[in-house]
Amino acid sequence: MDMDNKAIVALVGTVVGWVLGTLTTWWRERLRLRRMAAGLNDELLDIRRQAEGLIITLERSLQWVALQQIAAVGAPPIQHAFYGMAYKEVFVDLGQSQRLSFQLIHSAVDSLNAQVQGLDELLDASRKLPEEKRAEAGADWSDKVKSSFVNAHLLVYYVKQHLANPLGKRVDYLDEAHRHWLQYRAKAEEIADTIIEKSKGIDPKILATTYNLAQFDNASNG
Repeated sequence: MDMDNKAIVALVGTVVGWVLGTLTTWWRERLRLRRMAAGLNDELLDIRRQAEGLIITLERSLQWVALQQIAAVGAPPIQHAFYGMAYKEVFVDLGQSQRLSFQLIHSAVDSLNAQVQGLDELLDASRKLPEEKRAEAGADWSDKVKSSFVNAHLLVYYVKQHLANPLGKRVDYLDEAHRHWLQYRAKAEEIADTIIEKSKGIDPKILATTYNLAQFDNASNG
């Protein structure tokens, strides 16, 4: 083999090696981004489970609302740390509707966390109020408990809607979808009202130590 042929073979080998290396790097990056996208959906399942747990906690708070009393909620915030790390990595591979859906869900998480934290802050503040102003604080706490309960239900709804749609498919909250959202919210409000109504006869001393799931089980599953 003369020198020209050897040079050509070396050049071809270099080009092939570069192409294979580039393709390997590209494929590994695609796999990494695919895993991150899957991780975002896995985190949504975690958010849904945490929200469902929060709903149960707030059901207890609604029982205190029925007794016209304020009590500590003590619910931990819903965690969603992976979103902050991974979303920017997969942003360009998502359709607009999916991006908006992710943003809606995680904004709802932040809002709900702040709302629930505010319930305990309101409790602490009410203890420092004069007696004549505590009734007003109690009414404010009751309204916010119900609002938090409804918003926790809506967070579950958002997650369900997102996971029901594959990446790239339009997720919309207008027209028929918006009507369904209104119905879902109305149902959550109805559940809250039913829990409050059924809990009016509970002994506060018993509620302070435990609670009877039967008091709101039918309402939650209705």
